[in-house]
Amino acid sequence: MYKDHHPYAEDIFWIIEVAKSSLKKDLELKLSIYAQAQIQEYWVLDLSQKQLIIFREPENNSYLTQQTLNQGNVNPLAFPNIEISVERLLN
Repeated sequence: MYKDHHPYAEDIFWIIEVAKSSLKKDLELKLSIYAQAQIQEYWVLDLSQKQLIIFREPENNSYLTQQTLNQGNVNPLAFPNIEISVERLLN
């Protein structure tokens, strides 16, 4: 499928960016691009602050909801039966 082209927005369930030095770019430029493309869920693993920032509900060039976690579990929208440990992602 991807041999002929990059995935289209409708092919993407959610995007996870891992950020240390790229945090500003991930929270500004990439966030805007993904929201505009209607990517339903965008996660940024902020390694410097040891936190997971979750963006959901894209509208225009941004997201309507933002949640910041540094512990607990989270379920991706596309796969609600999967539970992911925030601590494990950040370690």
